[in-house]
Amino acid sequence: MQVHLDKECPGTPDNVKSKQNVGSQNSMPETTQFHPNITLNSILTDTSNRPVKQIKTQKIESFVDRMSEEEQEDLEFQLAQALYSAGVPFSFVDNPLVIQFFQHLRSAFKLPNRKKLADDLLDDIYDEVKAQADEYISKAKSLCIVSDGWSNINRNSVQNFIVCTPKPIFFDDTFSGEESHTGEWIANQIIQQMEIIGTHKFSSIITNTASVMKAA
Repeated sequence: MQVHLDKECPGTPDNVKSKQNVGSQNSMPETTQFHPNITLNSILTDTSNRPVKQIKTQKIESFVDRMSEEEQEDLEFQLAQALYSAGVPFSFVDNPLVIQFFQHLRSAFKLPNRKKLADDLLDDIYDEVKAQADEYISKAKSLCIVSDGWSNINRNSVQNFIVCTPKPIFFDDTFSGEESHTGEWIANQIIQQMEIIGTHKFSSIITNTASVMKAA
């Protein structure tokens, strides 16, 4: 009927046509709509494109103080240098309060004992300081040697030798033993020390005002 009215009866009132059209529109078959198979749960659980927050976990080892053998040796060396330069007795490391202090400061660090301070560490530091002194002396263009005599706490006569680069560096000392400190003996000792380095590098010799020094 609707087709007939639309095509064969052009005089049909518009209100009739519209009613029929509305009815026809309401009676049209439903079009198939596409609904993606997506649920709320799938949206919430789909984290493939979501940035993952990295959670750092700390192992129990991170709370335990550890120290490598190399670090232990380096700290022992530095401690020994400080004790030697300050004239601290080796018994310092046996003091309970000192031990307690280092345990609180760094529990992994083990204090060296007195034997190690008086033996291995002392030798190692002597070798390093001697190498540094030799390097200073070898690089200097002009040197001065200073010598003086004295007696140690055991009343042994000692003759020491300082080399100035111009920075003063303790170079050597000599125990005279039973030999008396005559001018000739002192002069020979000074010459021997200069020959070790090279007499051509020395520009001056300094001694104190003692008569034997003047004689030398």
